Amino acid sequence: MFVDEALACARELDEIFAKSKKPVGPYHGLPFSIKDQWAVKGKTSSTGFAIWANTKESEDCNIVSILRAAGAGKQISRIAATVH
Repeated sequence: MFVDEALACARELDEIFAKSKKPVGPYHGLPFSIKDQWAVKGKTSSTGFAIWANTKESEDCNIVSILRAAGAGKQISRIAATVH
């Protein structure tokens, strides 16, 4: 989870809303959790392949870009897949 980034983003979104009185998008301020296989810029991910373990992503994957544009901002956390 990216708690510090989420809090910073929440403050930023609060400031934007206070000035404009408009939400950034339909997901303004909503936190999202995505599977750890999805690329998040600046974060490590293996995208499910051992050979790519600990690879730092240079850009967001499409779904993360869409969520950010819709107001999710940096309030995106990771959940790991668990095999039972």
